[in-house]
Amino acid sequence: MPRVRDLLYRLRPSGAPGAANPPGVPADRAREAADELAPVFGLLEPVETECQGIVAAAQHDAEARRAHDREVARDLMASAEARVPAEREAARARARRSADERAAAAAGRGEASAEQVRRRCEEQLPHHVDLVLARVWELVNEPGAQPAAEPAQRHDTGVGP
Repeated sequence: MPRVRDLLYRLRPSGAPGAANPPGVPADRAREAADELAPVFGLLEPVETECQGIVAAAQHDAEARRAHDREVARDLMASAEARVPAEREAARARARRSADERAAAAAGRGEASAEQVRRRCEEQLPHHVDLVLARVWELVNEPGAQPAAEPAQRHDTGVGP
Protein backbone atom coordinates (compact mmCIF):
# COMPACT_ATOMS: atom_id res chain seq x y z
CA MET A 1 0.00 0.00 0.00
CA PRO A 2 1.42 3.42 -0.88
CA ARG A 3 2.27 5.81 1.86
CA VAL A 4 0.56 9.15 2.33
CA ARG A 5 3.74 10.97 1.34
CA ASP A 6 3.80 9.14 -2.01
CA LEU A 7 0.18 10.11 -2.66
CA LEU A 8 0.84 13.74 -1.86
CA TYR A 9 3.96 13.73 -4.02
CA ARG A 10 1.74 13.03 -7.02
CA LEU A 11 -0.24 16.18 -6.37
CA ARG A 12 2.77 18.55 -6.24
CA PRO A 13 2.60 21.48 -8.64
CA SER A 14 4.77 21.34 -11.66
CA GLY A 15 7.56 23.81 -11.94
CA ALA A 16 7.42 26.94 -14.00
CA PRO A 17 9.42 27.08 -17.18
CA GLY A 18 12.93 28.05 -16.49
CA ALA A 19 15.92 26.31 -15.12
CA ALA A 20 16.29 22.62 -15.72
CA ASN A 21 15.21 20.18 -13.06
CA PRO A 22 17.66 17.86 -11.46
CA PRO A 23 18.40 14.84 -13.61
CA GLY A 24 16.43 11.65 -12.89
CA VAL A 25 14.35 8.84 -14.31
CA PRO A 26 10.79 9.81 -15.27
CA ALA A 27 8.09 8.22 -13.13
CA ASP A 28 5.97 5.44 -14.69
CA ARG A 29 2.56 6.67 -13.58
CA ALA A 30 0.58 3.90 -15.32
CA ARG A 31 2.61 1.21 -13.58
CA GLU A 32 2.31 2.94 -10.25
CA ALA A 33 -1.50 3.14 -10.68
CA ALA A 34 -1.69 -0.54 -11.67
CA ASP A 35 0.44 -1.57 -8.69
CA GLU A 36 -1.70 0.56 -6.41
CA LEU A 37 -5.03 -0.82 -7.72
CA ALA A 38 -4.00 -4.48 -8.03
CA PRO A 39 -5.07 -5.35 -4.45
CA VAL A 40 -8.50 -3.71 -5.02
CA PHE A 41 -9.02 -5.62 -8.25
CA GLY A 42 -7.85 -8.78 -6.51
CA LEU A 43 -10.63 -8.33 -3.97
CA LEU A 44 -13.19 -7.85 -6.77
CA GLU A 45 -12.31 -11.09 -8.61
CA PRO A 46 -14.81 -13.26 -6.69
CA VAL A 47 -17.56 -10.68 -7.32
CA GLU A 48 -16.69 -10.56 -11.01
CA THR A 49 -16.76 -14.36 -11.19
CA GLU A 50 -20.17 -14.36 -9.47
CA CYS A 51 -21.45 -11.73 -11.91
CA GLN A 52 -20.28 -13.81 -14.87
CA GLY A 53 -22.12 -16.80 -13.39
CA ILE A 54 -25.29 -14.73 -12.98
CA VAL A 55 -25.06 -13.49 -16.59
CA ALA A 56 -24.47 -17.03 -17.88
CA ALA A 57 -27.46 -18.33 -15.88
CA ALA A 58 -29.64 -15.48 -17.18
CA GLN A 59 -28.60 -16.22 -20.76
CA HIS A 60 -29.40 -19.90 -20.24
CA ASP A 61 -32.82 -19.03 -18.74
CA ALA A 62 -33.53 -16.61 -21.59
CA GLU A 63 -32.71 -19.26 -24.20
CA ALA A 64 -34.91 -21.79 -22.40
CA ARG A 65 -37.79 -19.29 -22.33
CA ARG A 66 -37.31 -18.46 -26.01
CA ALA A 67 -37.41 -22.17 -26.86
CA HIS A 68 -40.56 -22.61 -24.77
CA ASP A 69 -42.17 -19.55 -26.36
CA ARG A 70 -41.31 -20.84 -29.85
CA GLU A 71 -43.02 -24.13 -29.02
CA VAL A 72 -46.09 -22.34 -27.62
CA ALA A 73 -46.23 -20.18 -30.77
CA ARG A 74 -45.97 -23.32 -32.96
CA ASP A 75 -48.83 -24.91 -31.01
CA LEU A 76 -50.95 -21.78 -31.36
CA MET A 77 -50.29 -21.63 -35.09
CA ALA A 78 -51.19 -25.31 -35.51
CA SER A 79 -54.39 -24.79 -33.51
CA ALA A 80 -55.28 -21.69 -35.55
CA GLU A 81 -54.61 -23.48 -38.84
CA ALA A 82 -56.80 -26.37 -37.69
CA ARG A 83 -59.65 -23.94 -36.95
CA VAL A 84 -59.43 -22.16 -40.32
CA PRO A 85 -61.98 -24.37 -42.19
CA ALA A 86 -64.53 -24.13 -39.37
CA GLU A 87 -64.07 -20.36 -39.11
CA ARG A 88 -64.44 -19.96 -42.86
CA GLU A 89 -67.64 -22.00 -42.82
CA ALA A 90 -68.97 -19.94 -39.91
CA ALA A 91 -68.16 -16.74 -41.80
CA ARG A 92 -69.93 -18.09 -44.90
CA ALA A 93 -72.98 -18.98 -42.81
CA ARG A 94 -73.05 -15.49 -41.27
CA ALA A 95 -72.73 -13.90 -44.71
CA ARG A 96 -75.47 -16.16 -46.06
CA ARG A 97 -77.80 -15.27 -43.17
CA SER A 98 -77.09 -11.59 -43.64
CA ALA A 99 -77.75 -11.82 -47.38
CA ASP A 100 -80.97 -13.77 -46.74
CA GLU A 101 -82.11 -11.14 -44.24
CA ARG A 102 -81.34 -8.32 -46.68
CA ALA A 103 -83.14 -10.19 -49.48
CA ALA A 104 -86.17 -10.79 -47.26
CA ALA A 105 -86.23 -7.12 -46.28
CA ALA A 106 -85.97 -6.06 -49.93
CA ALA A 107 -88.71 -8.52 -50.89
CA GLY A 108 -90.91 -7.11 -48.13
CA ARG A 109 -90.30 -3.57 -49.34
CA GLY A 110 -91.05 -4.72 -52.90
CA GLU A 111 -94.32 -6.36 -51.84
CA ALA A 112 -95.33 -3.22 -49.95
CA SER A 113 -94.53 -1.09 -52.98
CA ALA A 114 -96.43 -3.46 -55.28
CA GLU A 115 -99.43 -3.37 -52.96
CA GLN A 116 -99.33 0.42 -53.00
CA VAL A 117 -99.27 0.42 -56.81
CA ARG A 118 -102.21 -2.05 -56.90
CA ARG A 119 -104.22 0.15 -54.54
CA ARG A 120 -103.56 3.26 -56.61
CA CYS A 121 -104.51 1.38 -59.78
CA GLU A 122 -107.75 0.23 -58.22
CA GLU A 123 -108.50 3.80 -57.14
CA GLN A 124 -107.62 5.42 -60.46
CA LEU A 125 -108.71 2.73 -62.94
CA PRO A 126 -112.43 3.69 -63.13
CA HIS A 127 -111.56 7.31 -63.86
CA HIS A 128 -109.10 6.37 -66.62
CA VAL A 129 -111.57 3.87 -68.12
CA ASP A 130 -114.16 6.64 -68.27
CA LEU A 131 -111.65 8.97 -69.97
CA VAL A 132 -110.75 6.33 -72.56
CA LEU A 133 -114.39 5.55 -73.26
CA ALA A 134 -115.18 9.23 -73.66
CA ARG A 135 -112.34 9.67 -76.11
CA VAL A 136 -113.38 6.57 -78.05
CA TRP A 137 -116.96 7.90 -78.24
CA GLU A 138 -115.65 11.17 -79.56
CA LEU A 139 -113.69 9.41 -82.26
CA VAL A 140 -116.51 7.01 -83.22
CA ASN A 141 -119.37 9.45 -83.26
CA GLU A 142 -119.59 12.36 -85.47
CA PRO A 143 -118.83 15.70 -83.94
CA GLY A 144 -122.39 16.68 -83.16
CA ALA A 145 -123.97 13.27 -82.49
CA GLN A 146 -124.91 12.03 -79.02
CA PRO A 147 -123.16 8.90 -77.72
CA ALA A 148 -125.34 5.88 -77.07
CA ALA A 149 -124.19 5.62 -73.43
CA GLU A 150 -122.94 8.25 -71.07
CA PRO A 151 -119.11 8.10 -70.77
CA ALA A 152 -119.19 9.38 -67.19
CA GLN A 153 -120.87 6.14 -66.05
CA ARG A 154 -118.70 3.43 -64.56
CA HIS A 155 -118.28 0.44 -66.86
CA ASP A 156 -117.23 -3.04 -65.91
CA THR A 157 -113.89 -3.55 -67.62
CA GLY A 158 -113.15 -7.02 -66.36
CA VAL A 159 -109.80 -5.76 -65.04
CA GLY A 160 -108.88 -5.99 -61.38
CA PRO A 161 -109.68 -8.34 -58.54
